[in-house]
Amino acid sequence: MPRICAHRKRLEPTSRRIDGAAWKSLVNPHRPPELPCASLHCYERWGFRIDDVVGAVAVHGVGGAWGTLAAGMFKADALFNLAQIQVQLIGIAVAFLWAFPTTLVAYLILDRIVGVRASSQDEQRGLDYSEHFEVGYPEFQRDALHQGKA
Repeated sequence: MPRICAHRKRLEPTSRRIDGAAWKSLVNPHRPPELPCASLHCYERWGFRIDDVVGAVAVHGVGGAWGTLAAGMFKADALFNLAQIQVQLIGIAVAFLWAFPTTLVAYLILDRIVGVRASSQDEQRGLDYSEHFEVGYPEFQRDALHQGKA
């Protein structure tokens, strides 16, 4: 979603022009699922130690950055216009330099005020049980919740 929402209308003629090309999924911002998957693999493999269970950094960060860059690269009336690509790169940098520190400060404030980490016992039981008194995955929770039950 983040790759296609902002610029779908803007790229429409270009998207039709490259229809049928084998390399379309790599360059067309409407269908590059390989990019977030590859970035997820890279930051797990190279040990960036990002605790991202659902791959939100890969999908929204990398996918959103690619979508923003591609909006400048594949602009319908000016394909690969370097001035437009430079503007898009500046936009990506500004978005990162605003979002990352702002989120980090908000996280640190919340951590000081209410704490953002679950207790060790709640982690072992699962937050489905400790927060909602429900068992989300009963096949995995049998031993953790009901000691001694066969």
